[in-house]
Amino acid sequence: MNVLVVSGAVGRSSSEITYSFIFDEVVRLARRRLRVSVARFKSEGNAHAYGVGFYDVSKSLLLSLPLRMSILAHYPSAVRFRPSLSLLSELLYSAHVLDLMKRLNPDLLHAHFAYPEGWASYLAKVSSKRTIPLIVTLARAIGTASRTTLWESRAASSTIGGGGSAIPPRSTLAGTRREGG
Repeated sequence: MNVLVVSGAVGRSSSEITYSFIFDEVVRLARRRLRVSVARFKSEGNAHAYGVGFYDVSKSLLLSLPLRMSILAHYPSAVRFRPSLSLLSELLYSAHVLDLMKRLNPDLLHAHFAYPEGWASYLAKVSSKRTIPLIVTLARAIGTASRTTLWESRAASSTIGGGGSAIPPRSTLAGTRREGG
């Protein structure tokens, strides 16, 4: 199985503090013989470490962004009038995820967290017209370890044997699952 995890600030090693729990989870999935790639919203350069591919936004993608304005067609009309920097970063991030979807052909798309990762993943998915399951992990409340996972597709619950979760939570992070669409 090929999994694309979208997590903007996750580090490429456990020593990088930012979102180190996500790093631990993607490495754990790679050790279970899954092909795991991480779409990051950074520009430090791509890397392959611990069996995981880490893909950063390329500078050339920024130059091609005006050609990708068709992504705006998937925005609710009221949202289009937000600050241009927000729109630009969302479009850039979704274009990055879309490029990785085309290049890596993942079986599952998992976003940590709802914004901007979940939104960028959703935009990339609808732009690609693929029926790939999209899982978005949300923080239930700021500062708590509790998590809720939204399932866009029932297929996602059976994609990884046994656990029924794309990134199985640690026992301290056990959450509830709701189906959404």
